[in-house]
Amino acid sequence: HDVGMGSVTCFETFFNYLKSSGECPELFRIPRHVHIEAPGHEDNAATIESSMRWMTETDLANSVEQVAQHLGLEKIIALGFGAGASTLLRFAIAHPERVIGLVLIGSTVYAAGAWDHLYSRGEANYAWYTGGLPESTKTHLLSRWFCQNTLDHNPRLVEKFSQSVDRLNPLNVARYLYAHSMREDLRPHLRTALAGKKVVLVTGRESSLHEEVKGTFPLFDPAHCELVTSEHTGMMVHEESPAEVAAALRLFLQGLGIVAL
Repeated sequence: HDVGMGSVTCFETFFNYLKSSGECPELFRIPRHVHIEAPGHEDNAATIESSMRWMTETDLANSVEQVAQHLGLEKIIALGFGAGASTLLRFAIAHPERVIGLVLIGSTVYAAGAWDHLYSRGEANYAWYTGGLPESTKTHLLSRWFCQNTLDHNPRLVEKFSQSVDRLNPLNVARYLYAHSMREDLRPHLRTALAGKKVVLVTGRESSLHEEVKGTFPLFDPAHCELVTSEHTGMMVHEESPAEVAAALRLFLQGLGIVAL
């Protein structure tokens, strides 16, 4: 899941859509679904101890491996969104033997720029001194997730995610934002580390990351990577156009040999 939301908020509506529509029965052939929460991103979580080192995306990727070991997961099909997708990609590069395939929605493989560093540090300092996040952070996140049409004409959806930001501990959100801003460039590792791995990149044409995801596509193994572009959505394609993501997910799982009865 991305910064500013938990795993339930991120995927609950999409999974409910898959169940009610029956559009991807292959998903429910998989015997175990595991949702991984970023540290301190559950609703009303306690503040992470100030003495704990500020995490990076590499730390988060290592924690995915710890979860896999703890649960005895030998092989993983990973689905991620935003910063969570970037973390899962980092995990797959470090542990390709565990990963069967990846579906990455709104992911980035580029290192953070100077603006990302300054913004995250500013948000972290604000949260530390005030115990909250500025209203501009919520505005930034909502604009990151949704296209303008959704922001203007779907107030229920926007309010749902606005409230999800409010339920999170702002100091913990600042830590996750900082971790994402400290990400390293993954482009040199994509073709070799993920050779033979099936990857689906999902992007909305109106997402601020659309051109970046489009430019990243040729860097993956061309025989095993697919780019899915939704025409009228932002970054959060699985909320704004779940049928498109469901269709791509179904073809992806069928390609892995997972077929509904």
